[in-house]
Amino acid sequence: YDAGLHPKRKMMTLSDEEVRGLFDAIKSTLHEMSSKGGRDTEKDIFGCPGGYATKLSKFTNGKPCGVCGTDIQKKSYLGGSVYFCETCQPE
Repeated sequence: YDAGLHPKRKMMTLSDEEVRGLFDAIKSTLHEMSSKGGRDTEKDIFGCPGGYATKLSKFTNGKPCGVCGTDIQKKSYLGGSVYFCETCQPE
């Protein structure tokens, strides 16, 4: 989401700039997530939820995107689900 890429996008279609943006977004997100004790969609071994507010999850499905206001969508993908903003993360 932070890299502005659709979750179903194939790695081989990414430009060098998009790969770098994805790498930087992953590092930044993981740092923020770990410093806040994990995602708010999960609990730690003591049963306490994490403090990192997910941007795309079961909690944000159908709610407005924080960037553009378009509703977050959920779609099936490879036996699981992906959440995305059609405007910010075009396929």
